[in-house]
Amino acid sequence: FLWKAFVVYMLIDSVWIALFPRIAPSGAKIVLAHHVVTLLYAFVPFYVRSLSWHMGIALLNELSTALVTFRRNVQMDTPLYDFLHKLVLLTWFPIRLGLYPMLCVVILIEYRRYSLEVGTYVNIVAYGVVAQYFLTMLSIKWSIDLINKLKAKKN
Repeated sequence: FLWKAFVVYMLIDSVWIALFPRIAPSGAKIVLAHHVVTLLYAFVPFYVRSLSWHMGIALLNELSTALVTFRRNVQMDTPLYDFLHKLVLLTWFPIRLGLYPMLCVVILIEYRRYSLEVGTYVNIVAYGVVAQYFLTMLSIKWSIDLINKLKAKKN
């Protein structure tokens, strides 16, 4: 059920961003590319069940994404905005700069294990490696953008 709900969410969000590209401050094209990579990545544990836990951890970033979306729809300079902003920062950095890089190592280990199991390095988990590294690089880029934005607001 959760897997289907996530796929539906990503498809609806992709259509929404395609129709209203200005809602994606980092650029609609890169967010849509992120969605395509993520949607395809979501199929890896569908075929390799032993990686379901990995996808569950990888999708934790949607928590901070949801908080960012909620925060964007709340009036600034209110207690609710301040609370949501703190929650964004509390979830953003540990997940995107902590868990995601760790998942890069884990997916490489799982890729090697699975490749030995199936007898070839050409398999679906190879896409998981590429996707995890791509998503981690995007998370690092968006984290740098966020840090620069926070610095600019301070000055």
